[in-house]
Amino acid sequence: MGRARLVRLAVAGTIAATIAAPLTLANPRPVRAAASTSSVKPGTKEVLVNGSVFTGKGYLYWPSKIGTTLDVGTWADPTECENDAQLLQGAGATLMRVSWDDNAPAFLSDYQQCAQSFFNHGIGFLWLIQPPESSGSLPTMENDPQGFISTYEPWIQQAVNDVKDWPATYMYSIGNELDGSINGTCSAAEPVWMGRAGGAAGVADALISYTKSLDSTHIVGTDVGACSEAQLSTANVPSTDFWGIHPYGESHDPGTGSSNYFTELSTPGTAQYTPKPVLVDEMGTDRYNCNGGGFGNGIICAYATSGEDQAFQRSWDVQIWNNIAAALSSDTNPGNATFGGTYFMYSDLWWYSLAGFNPATPEFHDVYGSTSGIGFGDGVENFEWWGLTMATTDSARRVTTQAFDGLAALWSSNPQPTISNASVNLSVQVPFSTCAATVSFDTAVAGNTEIYVGLDGRVLDSTGIYVVQDNTIYGPAGGDGTQETVHTNIPVIWNFVGAQKYFVVIRSTTAAGMSATTAPIPIVANC
Repeated sequence: MGRARLVRLAVAGTIAATIAAPLTLANPRPVRAAASTSSVKPGTKEVLVNGSVFTGKGYLYWPSKIGTTLDVGTWADPTECENDAQLLQGAGATLMRVSWDDNAPAFLSDYQQCAQSFFNHGIGFLWLIQPPESSGSLPTMENDPQGFISTYEPWIQQAVNDVKDWPATYMYSIGNELDGSINGTCSAAEPVWMGRAGGAAGVADALISYTKSLDSTHIVGTDVGACSEAQLSTANVPSTDFWGIHPYGESHDPGTGSSNYFTELSTPGTAQYTPKPVLVDEMGTDRYNCNGGGFGNGIICAYATSGEDQAFQRSWDVQIWNNIAAALSSDTNPGNATFGGTYFMYSDLWWYSLAGFNPATPEFHDVYGSTSGIGFGDGVENFEWWGLTMATTDSARRVTTQAFDGLAALWSSNPQPTISNASVNLSVQVPFSTCAATVSFDTAVAGNTEIYVGLDGRVLDSTGIYVVQDNTIYGPAGGDGTQETVHTNIPVIWNFVGAQKYFVVIRSTTAAGMSATTAPIPIVANC
């Protein structure tokens, strides 16, 4: 369904030229000459990576620069990957779920450089290998299972042969929600993909078995959604080493006692019981609070009462991890259900308009939502606002959010430079009569200063009542590399225009790479 292009009332401002050099973490992990290995410890639900019990802590990593889509480009920008890997290492991340896309062979060198950057910072990859979308002759799985398998297998072979010896390769997942969850075809697709206990094995089993024949040193699973995750006991996929599941609601509200969702995953006799370990590889919520009314097949948000809500996203995502942490398999609790999770999504996707139901507008950060999606808190899902970091126009260090900080505090044992008493101070710059700004703040432990600024990019509809886009783009705006706890009058390097509204974000990063960020601080340049 299309929609009329709306008048753009505000766009991003001038990006400043300088910022304090980002930290290079001391003693990054040395490069391994050999490939990594993974396995499931016999008789347990513990996953081992390179012989040690492993907990996956991370994100679906699929960044796309503002103004672009992944149809012709790639998520694998080596400079961006190195910057992100540094941020994520400091935050205690260990696993990125990454996609082997149709254009992967054309960007193989970039993929490899990204994989090495992440591995050098202690982070591995779960490779999601989807069916080749570029194959116009791909048979329908439900109507021609064997034809589907025969067309899928060469694509899997190419992916596995290319990445199996990379140190960052930890595991594979074959197919995302091919059980019908991705398009609501549960009744037709789920029994074919999953098979039936006591009956025929599913198509997933044939493809997982084939993948393991190509690489016996890494575990292989498949990702399933609402069509299957509540009835894993009925599946017949004996070759899978693990299940990737997407219980968006249950991960936050799993229930209590014997009815706890994660407990039932490990309790024989329950519908969702599985003897295999589980990775919650999609979970989370968006960070936009939308109050509004109907608009076609979506929701349009009232300007006066809607806006970015980082505090809610942080609270929601932190609760999810606390639930997963209580169900982690370990030497102490080897039968617990999960070995971790990856959040949807690492970075905002500006092209993700109504999850692809409307034409992509990658140059605009739409705030349209839907009540038929996964909308928590406000009941509205704002598709382009699921990131725990913000999209960028280039390969610079991206702005992180309160939710990113909240998970870092749970994932890393390093102390966090929690920010307090943050202020932005405006003054007239003599003799030019222009507006200048400084920031001051305190941190719980010593950290540096990074400053980011964005011109208010909110766009209203023709009535002036509803906001339809928020195209605020943040650029680096100075900083100070000094590690300290009291940060006073740090200059903001930005060309402020009088009477315009801006947002300022302050981040502080310790020598160990642990960071903390303020929510956007609004200012009006009335100097």
